[in-house]
Amino acid sequence: MHHSIPEDVVSLDIESIDFNNKYTLKILVLNLFDTTEQSVQANHPVDKDVLPPDTEFKGYRHMIKQNIKFETDNVEYILERYHSTNKSKVYEAELPEDVRYSEFGSDLKSFVMHLYYSGRVTENKIWKILEEMGSSYPKDRFQIS
Repeated sequence: MHHSIPEDVVSLDIESIDFNNKYTLKILVLNLFDTTEQSVQANHPVDKDVLPPDTEFKGYRHMIKQNIKFETDNVEYILERYHSTNKSKVYEAELPEDVRYSEFGSDLKSFVMHLYYSGRVTENKIWKILEEMGSSYPKDRFQIS
């Protein structure tokens, strides 16, 4: 089963989202969950040694077992830098728009906002969850708002 990602999700401008609006965040998170569904097929054959000689293949029975994965997806951006001696200025490549003004990527921001606003999880508990998942973000700089 393959789902294509809707154009409005692909072209989403993360900076235009009102993260203080709980309803907007709830809809955003639910839409993201809907578009990130993936199915993997795992074919499991019958052990032919247990079949009697008169058996006849009749097709397959399809079953879907749902699961969810939580894993870190850290990206190290390597930004080119140049220095002009004449202008006494450093020129550096820019970060992608969705991470330029934040320590977090858009998926992690959505997850944190969902926990905070929909799940009413405290900042301390969210920070603890992120720490246990491998985040190295300093606790004294972690703040939602």
